[in-house]
Amino acid sequence: MIHSNEGGEKSEAFNKEQIVDYRGEVIEEVEQHPSIAVSDDVEQNKEASKQLRDIEIEEWMETLEEAADNLQEKRENTDLVENIARSTGNPVSSVDNSVQAIEDALRDMDQIMDAQLPGEGLEVLDDPVQDNYALVPKGENLGIIAPSNHPSVMALPTTALGTQTPLTIRPAQDDVFTSQALVESIYEAGAPEDSIYLLPGNRDVSEKVIEHSDQTIAFGGEKLEQSYGRKEGVHVFGPGESTIYIDEEFIDSEEVYDVVEEAMMRDGGRGCINASQVLTNGDSSKVAQRIAERASNYEVKDVLDPKAEIPAFKVTESAEQINHFLSSRTSPEQVNNSGDERIVEHKGGTYLRPTVVELDSYDSELATELPFQYMTVAEIEEEEFRDAISESLSLALFTEDKDLREQALYHPEVEKVYTDGAATCEFRLTEPHEGYITDTLMKKKAYRGQS
Repeated sequence: MIHSNEGGEKSEAFNKEQIVDYRGEVIEEVEQHPSIAVSDDVEQNKEASKQLRDIEIEEWMETLEEAADNLQEKRENTDLVENIARSTGNPVSSVDNSVQAIEDALRDMDQIMDAQLPGEGLEVLDDPVQDNYALVPKGENLGIIAPSNHPSVMALPTTALGTQTPLTIRPAQDDVFTSQALVESIYEAGAPEDSIYLLPGNRDVSEKVIEHSDQTIAFGGEKLEQSYGRKEGVHVFGPGESTIYIDEEFIDSEEVYDVVEEAMMRDGGRGCINASQVLTNGDSSKVAQRIAERASNYEVKDVLDPKAEIPAFKVTESAEQINHFLSSRTSPEQVNNSGDERIVEHKGGTYLRPTVVELDSYDSELATELPFQYMTVAEIEEEEFRDAISESLSLALFTEDKDLREQALYHPEVEKVYTDGAATCEFRLTEPHEGYITDTLMKKKAYRGQS
């Protein structure tokens, strides 16, 4: 049984939901926190803000390092990774790497905060008063509506702990295990009472967490973006599309296709920084074929197989709808997926094989992000470049054209640009991802005199 964690104490709730895996088997029951109690929980969470601030930052960093060790212990010696893989359909090796990424975030928090607080460094959290300003929290707590697409994404909001901000976490309904293990690991390391709340529940719980928290980071789809994307104090992550541009002179480079393959296949293709589009000023048919040849080497395996790379769909109807969407809008000449059936039933799970689609135009309705290893390829003219990259969260460029690199650098809608051979899905918490967490949580205010 998974319980709510109210400030370090497990609570009891009347309503329970079963967590079902990708084969329809029950993994665990999780209590559903009553939405009516959320406002009181958040207020209690806020009361921990001064207690956390009073901890010297070096001591707090040591606490987070110990939490990383606790999480590593759970990853290596419990069924945590298997449960996350079963509940999300993500391959077990990918999940293991994701939990390690959260451990790394906790263990390297001092370096992450140094990068996110340039010029000030960690010491500013102990002594916020600088020459012309004070760096202070925007509020007393952070609400987190946790991601459901992949556990690796949880590493991003984890960095909020580096600012000594109390957290109220509403875990994803398909992945309670990641958030639960994180919260338990931090309390086991000695975090103060009330500093973190874990509140599993339905959409009403999410809405109440957003309503009552001073700041909120929320992960979700278009509906969440439409509801809260313009709400003050709410930062919505996702959905997002990422792009690779290959100049004609690079289309025969094996190193380039190594990067494309990684950007397409890593983490089951479910992240917003997985590449879903390749643009080129060369032969798009040739590029699509080269990518498809590599994608066809991946076999469907049960997600609990350590060699599995392709994720399972928990809801078979979702896979069927995506398959129909693609089949009804493409011709056989456009699609490269080994010539096999795209949708596969395997050991009780439903899978979609990696698919590459060649497009006549970069702005086709098929040029979209889908929750599996899916990539489109389109040929563009140089004058189309700026418009073609406009919806890219992460952009990898393979070109010697300085003008194109400059267009990408100064494009207001492109958040991440890599010109060094990195894949779009490379993720460093020392780099901004739609800004820094510290930008969301901290502000500079004028302050004169002694602190």
